[in-house]
Amino acid sequence: MYHFNVEKVLLQRALRKTRGKNAFENFLSQLELIEELYVDVEQNISSPRLVQQARKQAIISLVSALEVFFKDTLKNTYDSGAFEDSQLLRNIPKHFFLNDIENIIKHKVSVGELLASIFTFHSLRSINKVFSGLIGMNFFNQINRFEFEIEVEEEKKHDDIKKTTILHEDYKVYQRMEELYSLRPFITHDQPEKSIISEYQVQNFLGTANLFAFVTDNYLKDLIQQNLKKQAEIQEAVQKEEEEFMKEESNYHIKNKKNHKQ
Repeated sequence: MYHFNVEKVLLQRALRKTRGKNAFENFLSQLELIEELYVDVEQNISSPRLVQQARKQAIISLVSALEVFFKDTLKNTYDSGAFEDSQLLRNIPKHFFLNDIENIIKHKVSVGELLASIFTFHSLRSINKVFSGLIGMNFFNQINRFEFEIEVEEEKKHDDIKKTTILHEDYKVYQRMEELYSLRPFITHDQPEKSIISEYQVQNFLGTANLFAFVTDNYLKDLIQQNLKKQAEIQEAVQKEEEEFMKEESNYHIKNKKNHKQ
């Protein structure tokens, strides 16, 4: 059962304001910072122990950045208005008291903000479960099929654009993401002194996380546009039907008046 916590929602709102509105751009900024710090340590610190600690901190920071990305993406995606009939909202066990409703109205809390305060993204399973509920389809299946464009560097003077998919770019994307998410709690809670994280692992995690967030962002933006377009078309069709009905009603009344006069 979910119990509304206005303090938590308002804290998340305040923290969100310290970031930009674009969840993916915020993630990229964090990714660049993580990579810059990590590379600086790799190149300038000779102590293997400190280098290992830097690699572990890079993993912890990367998973945290992904969690913030998915929370902000959930909030922004729902509040776009493209998923108002989402199964995700109907499946939440809700328990609101009168003062909760008063706080929601008083602070103008959006449904997206509520969802972002409820769900956590500590694993691939949680990501797929939440976003599948949001869009009404298996989320990972959809992003696997999604085609996106990337620039391909050629020896020529110009770059070529090609269409590709997430699995074509990295067929181990889910394996690497699973490993990344499993390492974070292992590092933070067990604090293994003798465990070794390789430079190759960290570089793979950074690239895979970037790809995964990029495809998620582009797929959802594309889906939002499709859904909003469908909603506009339905609304336009309904409006035309109403106008035709009103016109028929008006013609009917005019005809009746003429018949009465005769």
